Amino acid sequence: MKKLLVLAATTVAVLIATAAPAFAHAVLDGTIPAPSSTVRTSPKSVELQFSEPVTFQSNGIRVFNTKGDAVSTGKPQHANGKSNTAAVSIPTLSDGTYVVTWRVISSDTHPVQGAFSFAVGNAQVSSTDSAIAQRLLSKQGGHDTVVGVTFGVVRFLTFVSLALLIGIGAFLVALWPAGWGSTRVQRVLVGSWVVAFLTALAAIPLQAAYASGGGLAKATDSAALSDTIGTRAGHAWIARAILLLVAIPLLRALSRRRDSRPLIVGGVALGALLSLTLSLAGHATTGRWVALAVPADALHVMAMAAWFGGLAVLALEPLRGADIDAVERVVDRFSTMAMSCVAVIVATGAFQSVRQVEHLNDLLHTGYGRLLLVKLGGFAAVLIVASASRDIVRYEVRSSGRAALNPLPAGPGAMLATPDLPEPEDTVRRLRSAVWFEIVFALAVLAVTALLVNAAPVSAQSAMKPYLATVKSADGKTWFEVEVAPARVGANQVHVTAEQPTGVVQPVLQLHVFLSEPAKNIAPIEVKMIRLGPGHYASTGASIPFPGQWTITCKALVTDINEEVGIGTFKAGS
Repeated sequence: MKKLLVLAATTVAVLIATAAPAFAHAVLDGTIPAPSSTVRTSPKSVELQFSEPVTFQSNGIRVFNTKGDAVSTGKPQHANGKSNTAAVSIPTLSDGTYVVTWRVISSDTHPVQGAFSFAVGNAQVSSTDSAIAQRLLSKQGGHDTVVGVTFGVVRFLTFVSLALLIGIGAFLVALWPAGWGSTRVQRVLVGSWVVAFLTALAAIPLQAAYASGGGLAKATDSAALSDTIGTRAGHAWIARAILLLVAIPLLRALSRRRDSRPLIVGGVALGALLSLTLSLAGHATTGRWVALAVPADALHVMAMAAWFGGLAVLALEPLRGADIDAVERVVDRFSTMAMSCVAVIVATGAFQSVRQVEHLNDLLHTGYGRLLLVKLGGFAAVLIVASASRDIVRYEVRSSGRAALNPLPAGPGAMLATPDLPEPEDTVRRLRSAVWFEIVFALAVLAVTALLVNAAPVSAQSAMKPYLATVKSADGKTWFEVEVAPARVGANQVHVTAEQPTGVVQPVLQLHVFLSEPAKNIAPIEVKMIRLGPGHYASTGASIPFPGQWTITCKALVTDINEEVGIGTFKAGS
């Protein structure tokens, strides 16, 4: 058993250590000014529009000139009160090109970042400006492995500690009031409270470091901490810490007045609220059907906690003895409750899966889908072991208990009438092993869940990033800088700039752009382009009717007799 626990702990550590911080949960839908566009006069502000509500830190949006010097901007705020926007006011800009770098926080607490360029006056955005944008973006911070791994460990410990705290409390109140007097149970209950409280406090500075992209040093930055506390996730973590403080007198009162209905109702409400703090800081607040998703997720957490916490109590105390009658009473009650918990877990888990994964193919072709399959596999393993445990309870524990209560009379035929049952000690030992196996697999499922919280949902991944690419003509003499944003079904912005291989803008007489989807037999659709400058054309209303793998064809008439053609492909999301 010790080797098995070590193996499980190692597996959890590897899963968390190899998980990269997740990005792109919210998707940039558009910007004002548009990327790579030229505006004749200086805009008064820079605005970004996203696929879901976002929050941002005080330096979340920055503007630079091509020398890398920062332009003085106002404090980021939502444009016109819309929660899915971020905007900053800017001073009057002189003619030239400028770079905007941005970093915002998605609804599920994960950061998203990017950069784009625009020009003012007679200037034009070139590939050199794009390189400058990426260089400036890299200086803003990004994926910090230490922060990501640390946050993953804290998330896992949060799940385990809250499951133990809520589940053990539910088990003692509903099934085994005598367990309040168990020293082992008390120690685990106190330990889970301590871990849950510390992780609730640690989540705030870790989120500050995670959101800023500045490494663990940002965990103590006052501005980053203030920004984090003001988010919904920050409110959830503070509320969890307060609820955990309230839990201390409530648990003490329950241990003394075990049959008090008001206290029991208060305990159930407290467990529900603690579960809700997890839901409000995760994927339940994003995607479809949020009004149903949040309570469903909280129910999922409560059912999981009741099951997991009950297993922990069984392993700690009742199954350590050989009193088959005591084991039968406790285990029989828990078996019935566990079946109800499984039903709730399956129903709510299926709902969340359907909500986040719209197509079965996404289970195999996205990181979130593959993690979800691993979680389902782990859960299936738990159910298999639980089924074995239930068989032991149904056929051995109950039969052994009846045999102990009604021993067969001694006599000539006693040996023939004695049922072939294992010894009570062997039965309890086998049941204890099965329960420990359940706990180990449940820990693995919780570890995968911690990774799922950090993974971009399929619904976010299907909202594809803008298509940005350099498409070269057959002879390589003309390069097309192509951008399609947001690369989704519906209206899209298309920007095409013709350049020479040296990066110098290539003047063209005409430029035609076509979109086609061969897999759906969609013939080339011409995109109406407007000339914004030498070699630079754009369209703000290019329509993509279906998701799929689209082909974009750029035809530039360089001279009266010379036409250069560049062809690229991109995936349009739904």
